[in-house]
Amino acid sequence: MQSPARLFSRNGQGGFILLYVAGMIAAIAIILLKLGQMQSPSPLSMEKKLSHEVQHREELLLLDFVIAGMQAQKLPTDPRYLEYQRILAASPRAPSELDDQVAWLKSMLAQFHFKIDDRNSAATTEKGSTSGQATVAADESREPVQGALFQVRKEPYKFKLGQTEYSIQLLPANALPNLNAIPFDALSRYLAVLDIPDNEAKELAAALIDWRDPDNFKTEGIGAESEYYSNLQPSYAPRNAPIRTWQELNYIRGMTPQRVHLFRSSFMLGSPEAIAVSADYASPATLTAMTGLKPEIVKDLLKAYITLNERGADVGGVLFSQDATIFERAVTWGSDTSLARIQIASPENVLTADYDIQHKRIVAWW
Repeated sequence: MQSPARLFSRNGQGGFILLYVAGMIAAIAIILLKLGQMQSPSPLSMEKKLSHEVQHREELLLLDFVIAGMQAQKLPTDPRYLEYQRILAASPRAPSELDDQVAWLKSMLAQFHFKIDDRNSAATTEKGSTSGQATVAADESREPVQGALFQVRKEPYKFKLGQTEYSIQLLPANALPNLNAIPFDALSRYLAVLDIPDNEAKELAAALIDWRDPDNFKTEGIGAESEYYSNLQPSYAPRNAPIRTWQELNYIRGMTPQRVHLFRSSFMLGSPEAIAVSADYASPATLTAMTGLKPEIVKDLLKAYITLNERGADVGGVLFSQDATIFERAVTWGSDTSLARIQIASPENVLTADYDIQHKRIVAWW
């Protein structure tokens, strides 16, 4: 018979081993759970990711819809109505035969809730309906044309898909300064408006001018020409031509990813000849930077132009001043529709695309 002390010792060892094994199993279970969570996201995370992807796809489809809606829409004519017009224009000799055909067409079209006017309501003359027939015959080859669903304008379009509300903004090419045409002084002032420090704004403006101009002379003595880029590793040459893509900005001295994003939202990439910015879209700070005039002078000129357009008369000779001449060189009241910036905003995201209207293609989107 075993002693109580030895029995207690064995039971104690067995209990310890049991607790140890249970603890190890629990630890392994926790490790496996963590690994499973790392490999497969939680249902909530997966749902959020899928929702984001679905909305992004929805935005791309909406972008295609907006681009298609920027063109005049031709509506096809119902062939049954064309047949009706042909019968009216035919003028058969037997009126009863014509009436029977028209009555048959009317009854058939009525089944589709398509109502047509009676032939007697058409314009006629003493010699018959010759004039009316000529009009019908001329209209047969025409297809109704509906105006564009989307046009560049200041007010955004509102659109709802399912439970998501979208705001669609269409801006003309000159709603923002053109990075390929803006001169050095205006560019450096505008960069300062974008909260870039003055000294950095001038150096960056000079580097941008040197990147796009064909010569090899440093702008204001602080620019960056081929000598600077050839000493980089790896080396490359400046474009010495108008900037084509926003990604190209990453190669210009002084650029950062944050500044590239800032430039995309603050400039357009247009023709080197398109210098003027639209007074209807640009902010007073932008107009001040573009012209170099004092803010109060810009405000006075804006008021004078608006009054001139509304009343047809100048106010105090403001529009005949030297300031007005400077203003007109940099500012326009017209819209440049060669390019359109399309912004589709949802509660969670903004999709932006630059659309070349003339060549009907997207030149950039982000």
